[in-house]
Amino acid sequence: MDSPHVLLERIASAAERQAQADERIALSLEKLITSPELASVVTSLRRLADRFAPAPAAVVGTPYVAQRLGCTTVWVAELVRKGEIPKHCIVPGTGRGKVWKFYREKIDRWLESR
Repeated sequence: MDSPHVLLERIASAAERQAQADERIALSLEKLITSPELASVVTSLRRLADRFAPAPAAVVGTPYVAQRLGCTTVWVAELVRKGEIPKHCIVPGTGRGKVWKFYREKIDRWLESR
């Protein structure tokens, strides 16, 4: 059986080797983070993410509102005409013979407040 002194030396040696390994890992990670190859990979991944999961549109139509309300698009248009959907949610220049459009963020807030 090893003496406590020998065991402590072995532990200290193992701790020193672990510290050296940690330092090598940190240096490798630093090189990887600053590498142009990684920047290229990040750019490519960002493009793929935008392609397959694009950011939500800032403007939505009556089908979006109808789905959220659980009604038809005709009913959404009727709600707009009655003034039940706030005017600040409606994109100016829509309706009156054209398709109704709504600001997504504002209509979502209004729907959540109902």
